[in-house]
Amino acid sequence: MKIMFKKILNYLTKTEERIDPTEGWESKNIETPHLDTATQKVGVLRYGDALERAKHYGKPDEIGWLEGDAFNLIYSEKGFQLEFDNEKLSSVAYFVGSDEYNPKRPDLNYSKPVINTIALDSDSSSTYVQNNFGSPRETYDQIEEIILFYDLHKLIVEFEFSPSDKLKRVNIYPQ
Repeated sequence: MKIMFKKILNYLTKTEERIDPTEGWESKNIETPHLDTATQKVGVLRYGDALERAKHYGKPDEIGWLEGDAFNLIYSEKGFQLEFDNEKLSSVAYFVGSDEYNPKRPDLNYSKPVINTIALDSDSSSTYVQNNFGSPRETYDQIEEIILFYDLHKLIVEFEFSPSDKLKRVNIYPQ
């Protein structure tokens, strides 16, 4: 009986924690936000900003729950997500091309992010990125993907490429 009570309590506690943090937000037709590493801003948001500032982008298409108090606001139609930890912006991802780790949504569109005035898309190669951002701090080169890591103004920017050297995802988070 005691074990059953703990399981029920654990389930109820988890359910309580999973209340939609964007309840009441209006849907908006927005543009994919540009990233400026010098100001550490993604559109109107700066890393560390409170969740409430993300209301500017409107109701997300989905909320992806992570461990603890972390979650993603997934804007699948615009091809990006905002990650919050303790309701503070902690990470941004742009879905640029086909990737097994992208959200599994039929309405997922690939984005064409702009980072520091550099336009990127699914045809961007690792050579294109290196020509525009310089040599990476680190390179992860495996059969299934290539990742170039950059330190840009106290942000880590990961450019992920397919085996055919096509950009598929960009992840950005503070150092």
